[in-house]
Amino acid sequence: MSSKSLQREQKRSKALLKEVRKLQKRYGSKLSEKSQGNLQEAIDQLEKDLQSGNSPAEACLKLEQVAGKLFAPYRKSTLREYSESIFIAIAIALILRAFVIEPFKIPSGSMIPTLEIGDHIFVSKFSYGLWVPFVNNKWRMGSGPKRGDVIVFVYPQNPNKDFIKRVVGIPGDTIKVVNNNLFINSKAISKKRGKKYTYHESGIPNGIPIEQSGRVYNENLHGVKHRILVDENDPSNLANWDSSVDAKACKKCKKAWGPKVPPGYVFVMGDNRDHSSDSRDWGLVPVKNIKGKAFLVWLSFGGGSGFRWDRIFVPIK
Repeated sequence: MSSKSLQREQKRSKALLKEVRKLQKRYGSKLSEKSQGNLQEAIDQLEKDLQSGNSPAEACLKLEQVAGKLFAPYRKSTLREYSESIFIAIAIALILRAFVIEPFKIPSGSMIPTLEIGDHIFVSKFSYGLWVPFVNNKWRMGSGPKRGDVIVFVYPQNPNKDFIKRVVGIPGDTIKVVNNNLFINSKAISKKRGKKYTYHESGIPNGIPIEQSGRVYNENLHGVKHRILVDENDPSNLANWDSSVDAKACKKCKKAWGPKVPPGYVFVMGDNRDHSSDSRDWGLVPVKNIKGKAFLVWLSFGGGSGFRWDRIFVPIK
């Protein structure tokens, strides 16, 4: 036997010994004394051949036959092994979805240009606490949401809907919008004018994509730099908004809250400022409603643009 062949046999024999010892440790006590003796004899012979440098092929074959016969009732079938592996994989996926990371799909253009229609995103459910499935409750951990965070939350007006927006105001803030210029605590949030932006959004009621356009601005929200979209040709009635006035008169709000954001709530806005239903329209978001922080676009398809290769594994800013 050549040296390479001998090395292969020795390697195979050592792997067999390792596997048999595991089975012996786990199921050896269930074997009869005679069976235990036969197994140990086969193990000792293979170990002896390995130590002497002789070919272990014969001893290896004998151990395979003895161990295969003795442990056959305890070894899992291939079908069972596959079934258990699939079950474990599904269980891990469900646990991750329930407590750690959950996927969402962007259905509308309210967060353009940050998020496109058809973007598939991941949301970290550990960002602000542990969301308890089925009971709509959250165990608080660490700090709450910060200005600039893109969050997914249970829509306050309909608990069966999830919304995604950007946190603009935190407890204690006053919010004002003048000609789509954002003011927080009476200080203007800086923004720089960028390029024109065109996108498609499904029309109502026929669903045919309608071309929309606006101007991109680079906004610096207290250190969080991100893009917003402003419709300079047709600004909405939300382009001018004041928390000290409009919040008190908000018909969709359960109670007046102006002028400051109260504890336990956040003020959110869509990055598509003139085409977003947000806190300017329906009020504040309770922190307890927040499911998590959006952090990654992992796939993008739809919105009249087909498959977008440039939006695979894109961090959300």
